[in-house]
Amino acid sequence: MLEIGCGTGTLTAAIARACKPKRMVINDLSDKMLSAAISRTRRFAPDTGVTPLEADAETTEWPAADVIVSASAAQWFASPLRFVSKAARALPRGGTVALVTYGPQTFKELRGGEPNSYPTLEEWGAEFRKNGFDIKLASKTFETQHFASRTSMLRMMAMSGIGTRLPGQSTANLGGASELTWEVLSLVAVLKPRL
Repeated sequence: MLEIGCGTGTLTAAIARACKPKRMVINDLSDKMLSAAISRTRRFAPDTGVTPLEADAETTEWPAADVIVSASAAQWFASPLRFVSKAARALPRGGTVALVTYGPQTFKELRGGEPNSYPTLEEWGAEFRKNGFDIKLASKTFETQHFASRTSMLRMMAMSGIGTRLPGQSTANLGGASELTWEVLSLVAVLKPRL
């Protein structure tokens, strides 16, 4: 199993505990995040072998894996849809990708209601099909996060980092806003056998 963008390892540990893979390669840009993820995973699933891969997932080759998972990471790619072709090269036929990322309505409040440049669910689906995948699940949900104050909203944005790469956004557009929208895209796809 390969996880792209493991962060502090919340998903890593949950997968290790539930699926009990023999080996996981976890990727992140930060050695501190990788260390935290390894510690958390060993605490909850001590029998899972965890190998860190400190690298920019968009520019490095991915190791071979039967399953690739990623949550809240692909939107950081300069070209997010590139995630799909990289996954296709790392997986065997019948291999699975489980991806959760953000869609164009995420943080629309920062742009006066206008969408950002993240790919839509339809664009993700088309890219998976173009790269030989059979889509098993494709869903879109909207979540609204409410804040007690603008300061607490800005603090969350700074901690999550998601507010730093959206073109044309400005906290000046927030006015008295006390909520932010997340458009959450979830896809599961299997690489089809060659005919």
